[in-house]
Amino acid sequence: MTAFRTSMYIGEHLVGLEEVLDQVISADLEWHLTFFWGTPAVGADVSVDSLEEAASAAPHGLILSEEELRLLATKLYQVIDCVILGFPKDQPVHLRDSATMSVVAFDSSEWGVYAGLRERYRIRTESLLSEI
Repeated sequence: MTAFRTSMYIGEHLVGLEEVLDQVISADLEWHLTFFWGTPAVGADVSVDSLEEAASAAPHGLILSEEELRLLATKLYQVIDCVILGFPKDQPVHLRDSATMSVVAFDSSEWGVYAGLRERYRIRTESLLSEI
């Protein structure tokens, strides 16, 4: 397992999900939002309450394509806590037991991105993420 992290705040700048997703190469993945707690961007047409419920209620989490996840990220101001798991698109949902990549937000303080050793190439080397 390869792990990367960054503070959710760099100086006074809030690092959002959109910026974190820009650091990973994941066009061939489908994402499962399994836990979410956050706040919407001003004027965004997203209900975070509904998002939180949908992520928790679905047996495999809320399943999103790469494009859907990136669009959602533009509608969020801050992610407080979340777990997002990436799986190969071509793998049947019922066979998904080990994520290729994980994106995790911890208590409004830190982002973590985790990938298997063979998946390390998915993290951009000029990334704002630091390997731990």
